[in-house]
Amino acid sequence: VWTWGADNDASKGGLGNGNSTATSGRTRIYPVQVRSGEQLNGTNYLQDIVDVAAGDSHVLALDSTGSVYGWGSNAQKQLGVGEDKTGDLARAVAPVKVVTTGNDTVAGVSLDGVRVARIYAGGNTSFAVDTEGGLHAWGDNSRSQYGDGTADSSAAPVRTLQGESYQGGGAIPDDPFAQAVSVATDRYQTTIYRADGTMYAVGDSTASSIGGSGVRVTAGTLGDFKTQKAVP
Repeated sequence: VWTWGADNDASKGGLGNGNSTATSGRTRIYPVQVRSGEQLNGTNYLQDIVDVAAGDSHVLALDSTGSVYGWGSNAQKQLGVGEDKTGDLARAVAPVKVVTTGNDTVAGVSLDGVRVARIYAGGNTSFAVDTEGGLHAWGDNSRSQYGDGTADSSAAPVRTLQGESYQGGGAIPDDPFAQAVSVATDRYQTTIYRADGTMYAVGDSTASSIGGSGVRVTAGTLGDFKTQKAVP
């Protein structure tokens, strides 16, 4: 993986090249290679990467084994290193590994026992879709953009709940979201495309991106997601 652009305190280590020295005003106009960090692959550089996602000031990388790594700012817990480590890690200048178990008290699981297929980042929030169509989130959740029924931010992956994607009768159970294929996310709003062709959204809809009118949607109130019609 190669990166370029701002290489100063404002970039929060976003190049991932291991440079911990403030170089205010410097911009990398040529690519620099991302260090291996916690990948521990026997080389000095990140290897076998199949997907990359960038937020406002952090970057995620997925390798061929399904492991997820992040670097850059961790001010909003967006690197997913767990609560114990987050207090000592304001930023990472080289990749750190996203934890596979943590404080997922809502659905009882996180990334433990699943394989990540795709990763996404928006603002200071991170997302992963696993091979079974489950959706996991960590980092900033101040606008309920996880869709886990809370506005609590987590330093470890938690499961998104199904909300209005539930197809059964009666009350909506607090089961995990399923059949996720891809995610589009900005700072405070998340839209998910499902395998059946439907789309669901959650988070802050003050810009009407969810089709609401200044309504903040959270699981347990209006459901995890308000349905959006797919545009041909």
